[in-house]
Amino acid sequence: MGVSGPSRVNGTYHVAVAQKERVRRTRLLILVAAVFSLLGLLNVVLINNDMTRIEESGPQHLALAGGGIAHFVPSILAGFQRAQQSASTVTVLDPLDPRHSVPFVEDKRALERWTAFTGLSLAMLFVGLESRIPNSTVHPRSPTGTDLSRLLILLSVTYGALSFFESG
Repeated sequence: MGVSGPSRVNGTYHVAVAQKERVRRTRLLILVAAVFSLLGLLNVVLINNDMTRIEESGPQHLALAGGGIAHFVPSILAGFQRAQQSASTVTVLDPLDPRHSVPFVEDKRALERWTAFTGLSLAMLFVGLESRIPNSTVHPRSPTGTDLSRLLILLSVTYGALSFFESG
């Protein structure tokens, strides 16, 4: 006949060991996610700076005005007006435009993939941080961390998938 509730072995509860193990795994998850997020952010910044340098190396009349937010918009979405043109429409690209060069397109693909990686890392971080919130009998724990992580996962996977269609 079994006894319900926590069992004792040598005067200690198994539940305490399981809780310590869970706290250790949560801390490890947070540490790994934070390191991955920082690595992803560093690569995003470095690649964005390289793309800006490539753009600035082109002729002055092709320079972009404003910030570099266009670097983060996938070309399949940025060039939506090209999808609406008839098949007989000829679009000629300026051969001097550095935004259509091979290094720039490769950087754009890498930027999109590192941004997706960073988003997935941040989602993992939010899951770890959300599990550190103590349970309360007064207020239920808000699922903001898991809701935000689900949204980040969805956006990151979509963004990473769009990077395969990058053509410059």
